[in-house]
Amino acid sequence: MLLSEKLHRYIFIGALAIILVFLPFSRFVVSIGIITLTINFLVSGEWQVKGKLLKRNNYNWFILALFIPFVYSLLQSSNLGLSVTIIKIWLPLLLIPFAITLSKPLSKNELNVLLGLFVLSIVVFTGVSMGYYFHQKANGPFDARSLSPFISHIRLSLMVNMAIAIIVNWLQNTHEFKVWMVVMLLAISIWLSIYLFILGALTGVFMLVVLALFVLVKQLLKFNGEAKYYIAVTGLTTMFIFSFFIVRLVNQFYARNIVNEQTLPKKTVNGNLYKHDVKSEEYENGNNVYLFVCEAELERNWNKRSDINFDAKDKRGQSVKKTLLRYLASKGLAKDSVGMWKLDSVDISLIEKGLPNVLYRSSVFGFQNRLYEFLWELRAYNEKGQVANGSFVQRLVYAKAAWYVIKQNVLFGTGYGDVHATMDKYYNSLNVDFPENLRFMPHNQYLTIFASTGVVGLLLFLVGFLFPYFKHHRTKSFLSTFFMVMILLSMLTEDTLDTHIGVTFTAIFWTMCIFADTNSITLNERRSTD
Repeated sequence: MLLSEKLHRYIFIGALAIILVFLPFSRFVVSIGIITLTINFLVSGEWQVKGKLLKRNNYNWFILALFIPFVYSLLQSSNLGLSVTIIKIWLPLLLIPFAITLSKPLSKNELNVLLGLFVLSIVVFTGVSMGYYFHQKANGPFDARSLSPFISHIRLSLMVNMAIAIIVNWLQNTHEFKVWMVVMLLAISIWLSIYLFILGALTGVFMLVVLALFVLVKQLLKFNGEAKYYIAVTGLTTMFIFSFFIVRLVNQFYARNIVNEQTLPKKTVNGNLYKHDVKSEEYENGNNVYLFVCEAELERNWNKRSDINFDAKDKRGQSVKKTLLRYLASKGLAKDSVGMWKLDSVDISLIEKGLPNVLYRSSVFGFQNRLYEFLWELRAYNEKGQVANGSFVQRLVYAKAAWYVIKQNVLFGTGYGDVHATMDKYYNSLNVDFPENLRFMPHNQYLTIFASTGVVGLLLFLVGFLFPYFKHHRTKSFLSTFFMVMILLSMLTEDTLDTHIGVTFTAIFWTMCIFADTNSITLNERRSTD
């Protein structure tokens, strides 16, 4: 041991704090925290004590089951560079658990301080990002997903949910807090819930609903009599309001303003002919996109008002003409010179950015915009088979391509480095109309592991991830159970563990929720090893 035991402990806690605080801010600083944690673990000595911990709790070796599949995946992959990259990304899933489980267990106070720093970090981040949001909003249209400039907005939504869960877990012991502290924690949890709707990640909002159900069920099981009745009524009322909001948005999306074909004008005020496609099934806010269309007037007046040509692509890579038609329809305007000049500079900026509906201008909540996009891409896929219009439909295509890869080697997989190339073979051999710039990994962690390492690797991963949770009897822990459910569900729609921040977030909370207070060596046992 190079330093005193007390100093090593300070470094250990400090490194964990750095990782937790900077998760939403900086991959670089998070990496520094992991390196510091690892070096401190290696030089802190007491290897006999650590050996005793391994021997006593030999199921800690299940941690390796998470990592081994990608090691043998490396051996069978022809793209060694990509395989080595994913192993480097997955390193926190090996380093963090062993550094924590083979160290003196975190005390309740230490654990609460670390969790408190994480919550504080999330609160500060949300405050700063909202300041940025309103500043940008004042200067024109703004995509709510830009609220998370440093990490994926989906990863951020998982962190926000975890922060809310930590607060809820604390509030279950309100006798430990003064009244003002309870009020403050409630206010923070409400703010973070609102922030999730502003951020607009459907995954995050879904996890918030899951968290609410967790709390509702736990409280119903905890109380009896009138208390249970009031809790049930409050929970059901909240769910009803949320469901009403969703149904209202869906009904608004599928609303249809019926027009009489016989009464449609044939010419614009300038005497140019309209085109009316009354059979079109494309609607925006209930208005047919292809009614009242005079393309000549649109093109001439658009080119006067925008630096992006009418026949060019908008900033999302879509046709400006199509985005303009949809936007005008969403406002109930004719697609002619009169409609064009009823658009102000904010509308023009939205269209240039590829935002096809006036909802993007009026909505504060990114959730409403994202739900609209989700419904639109579903309709485009069902009616026209279009797959390049949204992330949900693209995930269906990724899943089909992943199953194609899995069939190549069900038992041991194709190797991580070859998954993407083999998915490309699927697209090319079946002439799937899918642009190359959208061809990513499966966006499903289970399918990615299955395709990379086969059924053997997938089983090893699941056993390694789930066994310690059940072995340590964490099913009764609210925080541990919610975290496990959240991460397992997120892996259905995301490659949660294919980014440095995603892996680190998973590794540190998985370890703290399951192992943080399970390993212990008494003072007498420590002395017996000296």
